[in-house]
Amino acid sequence: MQYELAKLRDEKCLDQDEINRLRDAVAGKERECQDNDARIKSIDYDLFKAHERANELSKLADSREFEMRKTHDQLDGAVAELGRSKDEHSRLMVESQSLQRNLDGQLGQKSDLTRQCENEDVRNRELQSTVHDRDGRLRAVDDQLVISRKEHDNIRFSNNNLLDRNQDTKAEIDALNAHCNVLGG
Repeated sequence: MQYELAKLRDEKCLDQDEINRLRDAVAGKERECQDNDARIKSIDYDLFKAHERANELSKLADSREFEMRKTHDQLDGAVAELGRSKDEHSRLMVESQSLQRNLDGQLGQKSDLTRQCENEDVRNRELQSTVHDRDGRLRAVDDQLVISRKEHDNIRFSNNNLLDRNQDTKAEIDALNAHCNVLGG
């Protein structure tokens, strides 16, 4: 009987040791769950910040796209104006040649026609200067357009990277939630 009591005591001690070991394991798992909860909150915050940044970048991209369309419209206007100026220049050149032939035929109006020709030449130089200035502005607009496109592509690439990281973070959160559910279950 004493043997059985000793044996029961030994089993009770072993059971108590097992209970203590399991309590320690449960406490460790609870600490791990708390650490995971803290990590999840941190990841949620990072995700929130990344989402805000993505929204800001999206707004910036929309703004740049609007500016690019506006610049493109200005470019179209400048090209149309350049075409009109070239047509006007060509027309003026033909008119100048016609006036020169009339000048030879009308010696009586030589002084008036000479003044008119000089005025046309001044206007041609002004138009050529205007064409030159517009060519320079057109090149500058082209350069800005290229830069805007590159910036737009860079923003789109950055936005895609943020979205990929966002997906990875969501996958980690889902995995942690599943892990917590397993530990909690």
